[in-house]
Amino acid sequence: MRRSLKVKLWLIGLGLISLFVSPHYALAAFSFSVRPFAGGYDLDFGKISPGAPQINQEVVVNITSDIGKQYRLIQTILDPLTNEQGITLSRNNLFVYGIRGTNKYGTLGVEQERPVYLDRTVIYTSDSSGLSDSFTLVYSIKGPFDVPPGSYRGRISFSLEPIDSSQSSVTSILNIFADIEVESSIAIKTVS
Repeated sequence: MRRSLKVKLWLIGLGLISLFVSPHYALAAFSFSVRPFAGGYDLDFGKISPGAPQINQEVVVNITSDIGKQYRLIQTILDPLTNEQGITLSRNNLFVYGIRGTNKYGTLGVEQERPVYLDRTVIYTSDSSGLSDSFTLVYSIKGPFDVPPGSYRGRISFSLEPIDSSQSSVTSILNIFADIEVESSIAIKTVS
């Protein structure tokens, strides 16, 4: 009787272990994160003087995938940088490029600096085996600004999409902030 109790307890223990361990192997990992290098969860350019030539902010993208299929990362502007009055920065003010060599396996679709448009932009395409990867993007704001000073806010959507796979897409949103300062000037005139 004592031996049958040990066998039952052993079987119950084995069942519990398989219950907790098995689901981890059954779930495929397909996720990513988009985080500003400076920290936080938002892409904040801070205060920008109208005479500033260019302000850069780096964003680190980490992709985890074990689906064994190729995938791509797509960028879409949900809301362009806009102030409270509804005035929007020109598309010639916001740019993006990927730092060559920060990725290991796939191909950066933005190795050359390009304006951030409202359309879908392929930021990255994995290799054919769909290995996990990471890379760095640089977002730049450049003047001149043909908008009034103030706070501008926008949103960029990133979608991790499998190619030829039944895996569902994954989406993340990055908020963007910029404060355009007032251009000040002093004129000194002599009285004669």
